[in-house]
Amino acid sequence: ATGAGKLYPPADALTGNNYPPLSFLIVGAIGRIAGDQIVAGRMVALGSVVGIAGLIAMVVRRLGGGRGQATGGALLFLLLNATLLRKYLALDDPQWLGHLLMTAALPLLIPARAGEAPSARRVAGAALLMIVGGLVKQNLVAWPIAVTLWLALHHRRALGVWLVSAAVAGGTALLACRMAYGPAFFLDTLGMARDYSVARMVRRSVGAVAVIVPLTWWAWPLARLRKNDERIDLISLAILVAVPLGIVQRSGAGVDINAHFETFIALSIAAPLAVERPRRERMIGVGFLIALAIAGALLEAKEVSQLPRRRTAWDAMQQYIAAIPGPVACEVQALCYWAGKEFELDFFLYSQRALKAGQAPLLDRVLGE
Repeated sequence: ATGAGKLYPPADALTGNNYPPLSFLIVGAIGRIAGDQIVAGRMVALGSVVGIAGLIAMVVRRLGGGRGQATGGALLFLLLNATLLRKYLALDDPQWLGHLLMTAALPLLIPARAGEAPSARRVAGAALLMIVGGLVKQNLVAWPIAVTLWLALHHRRALGVWLVSAAVAGGTALLACRMAYGPAFFLDTLGMARDYSVARMVRRSVGAVAVIVPLTWWAWPLARLRKNDERIDLISLAILVAVPLGIVQRSGAGVDINAHFETFIALSIAAPLAVERPRRERMIGVGFLIALAIAGALLEAKEVSQLPRRRTAWDAMQQYIAAIPGPVACEVQALCYWAGKEFELDFFLYSQRALKAGQAPLLDRVLGE
């Protein structure tokens, strides 16, 4: 991002990078203007969440929903970010930028009317957007899989355009990354060591599933509309793919609530479209949104009240680190960055590598020096 050092260090380095390059180039450019790379990353992440909310509203409208339904979908998504997904709200992390690019493909791909086939130009454009999204975060695969299945079911001719476009764009992107960053790009992004556990998957998925289940139940009447509108199948397939995929991803060490982001985007589209409900059940939906709004406001108030104390503690630690002579390893990298220290050790990536190998020879040598 800053132009200092290698974006993809060699496999035996103390640092690593398991993300594709695009977010670093975008955030780096903004950070050079803003003067702070972390603040730039937070700006991009927050802007991406707002952009996705707008795209959700666009998709709901394109699928026949009214303004109220479109607003409801966008509001549901934003309120989920203010509560359940709050940990990633305005976090300096590329995840939401990748989802923004992926979601931007949906209004381009989905035909304006039921029964219409998407044009070759729109299919190719959607494929390009999803490949670009993959250059931000490589494991965002639920929507590409859902689109492939949907085109195979309903638009076989467009499927060929989709597959060829994705293959050409993806192949070109991989070749460009190989030429720019060498073999280390593939070793870092695809060969990262990570511990997996079924117990971890079950334990960490419970909270998200507790919200996914009622939202899926709420969206269930949408399935009836597919008889007259094959476009609905795209959203249903996205939910069917994203839910189990997110749960399985939670088995990996370091994987958090972000594993379910694709699920919540799809449900934020589906829920407002499923309107065939008695007035009592519609009021339950409104009550759910109000509850999310109240919970988000309470969480925000708590964080604001803690801010002075946390800032004092943070500043003290930052000054302490800045005063230490020589290199410093920070588990919280922002501390070292704001203290003016270099990125010396990636605690998570190196620890996963050490766990797999059963030893940490490079770290032992560096500490010995």
